[in-house]
Amino acid sequence: MDAAGQRTLSDEVEQLLGQLVNLANSEIEGRFIFAGDTDQTAPFSFDPSQTNAVSAYQGSTTTRQVGHPSGSRFPISRTVAAIFTAPAAADNVFEWVCLLCDDGKASLNQRHRSAGSLSG
Repeated sequence: MDAAGQRTLSDEVEQLLGQLVNLANSEIEGRFIFAGDTDQTAPFSFDPSQTNAVSAYQGSTTTRQVGHPSGSRFPISRTVAAIFTAPAAADNVFEWVCLLCDDGKASLNQRHRSAGSLSG
């Protein structure tokens, strides 16, 4: 794949990562549904100009619960960790997409350095 194709692919992966962050920051009635008990704060921020484009999780590890008439309690929200940022790297969606994005940028940088050394 030539440099233009790699750049296009890298840009598309970066856009997909931004879309995943938007999904992780989904709101219903002003509450972030994947932020656990901290549902007034967006779970993540996204800045593709940074080395770590996705911020650390800003939500809580506990989830809002309601009581059932029988006396039991059950969660009515999920933390993003249960869906997007599993502790095991192999199960972590953000980790995989960030790696794809980083690999694409590294490949482009290597190609640029190689081209510069050939022309100098």
